[in-house]
Amino acid sequence: MPTLQIHSLPSELYEYFQTRARLKNSSLEEQIITVLYQFQQQEETPQQRQTRILADIYQSRTQLPVGAPDCVELLREDRQR
Repeated sequence: MPTLQIHSLPSELYEYFQTRARLKNSSLEEQIITVLYQFQQQEETPQQRQTRILADIYQSRTQLPVGAPDCVELLREDRQR
């Protein structure tokens, strides 16, 4: 994973992230990465956001167990009753 070093970071900005990390019981690095991800999400276009959300949904889908009944067949059975 790449490394990023920031020279001449304003002290008030450093203190802000340090306080935020302490309040959230996390590291300074984790807080800065979180803010960078939030910024990235704000910058993405609606189409990029939609693509990302659809990819997340697709990855989180659960697979039906082998031999599970087909939902169309179940609906047909219910309608015949």
